Amino acid sequence: MISYGADVNLTCEYNKKYDPQKPNESPVLLRTTAFMYACTGGCMKVVKCLLSHGADPNKWVGYEGNCALSKALIQERMDIAKYLIEEVKVKIPPYCLVTLGGDTVTILGLLRSLIMFKLGSRDHQLKMEIVKYLKDNYNLDYFKEPVPGGSIIERIKRMHPNDWEEYIKKY
Repeated sequence: MISYGADVNLTCEYNKKYDPQKPNESPVLLRTTAFMYACTGGCMKVVKCLLSHGADPNKWVGYEGNCALSKALIQERMDIAKYLIEEVKVKIPPYCLVTLGGDTVTILGLLRSLIMFKLGSRDHQLKMEIVKYLKDNYNLDYFKEPVPGGSIIERIKRMHPNDWEEYIKKY
């Protein structure tokens, strides 16, 4: 498509749960670009290809936090997120997610919610490298960000019943 002149920054809008039999029943409208989709899917080769053909790594659609970096973090694509932050030097958005209730979640809040990585795993190491980079370059202190309450803490307690308090300090 690129060789035929496709616009790599074109925004695509689609309905995730669209039922053609019930077109007026509040479908979920999603907005994305090919670059955001590549970051969501975790395909580094495609991410780099799109960047080399002019993809805007800072483009957001719908709201400022709806960008490639947010998509990569939400999908736990730590290699893509680290590449975007450290190599591409994307703009760190003021928030990375808007909940259905309208609350906003910052990059630190989003990183705090990523609890599925085994301590010491490659993804956990990448996450902690991002944490260090954000502290060193943006003065964003992950360890001063409160651990999200409610379901996150309950999941941590279920995953680590004997050492959940220690786990929280390290994740």
